[in-house]
Amino acid sequence: GELLAQQGGDRYQHLYRLLGELGPTVFRTAFAVGYEIPKWDGDLGRPEQAADLGASGAVCIAYETVLSSTGGLPLLAPMSEVAGRMAVQAGAYYLEKPHGGLGMLLGGVPGVDPAKVVVLGGGVVGSHACHIALGMGAEVWVLDRSVEVLRALWRQFGRPLNTVFSTHDALETHVTSADLVIGGVLIPGASAPKLV
Repeated sequence: GELLAQQGGDRYQHLYRLLGELGPTVFRTAFAVGYEIPKWDGDLGRPEQAADLGASGAVCIAYETVLSSTGGLPLLAPMSEVAGRMAVQAGAYYLEKPHGGLGMLLGGVPGVDPAKVVVLGGGVVGSHACHIALGMGAEVWVLDRSVEVLRALWRQFGRPLNTVFSTHDALETHVTSADLVIGGVLIPGASAPKLV
């Protein structure tokens, strides 16, 4: 068999994109490793390709589904860290008036309140979003359904972070009063839930 695995700067990167286009006979005895196999382009993917790939006998491992012995997602975590940090930057950009926003700074200015940032989910994406939003001076609220996660965030960030157990009412209260909402809820192996 063969091992098809994506690496940065790899001279074969163009081949990985073709992975989802190859017919099932190409994969006989292959071992494919990568992010979002075969769903490499978009959220919907192409179900018929997944079926063809499964029928081919290939062994495929999507990095985002690999679990550690403690139940974490060690291969997904680095991308989630970046996503959480970038979400705040992107949100701040779109709150600026020239980009269609209300002309708001996350940290406010003397005499003007800071923006209210609501982070849904306190996992890897959420904790990194909290880190950046707090660093920019925003009023930050994080909602999660795990009291242990909320306690860990409280220990990490202290009093500047507001933690709330996530319920339907809490979501409605905080999302409707937020200037920026960041979704960071993960259900391993499934699409992100639509909370708002």
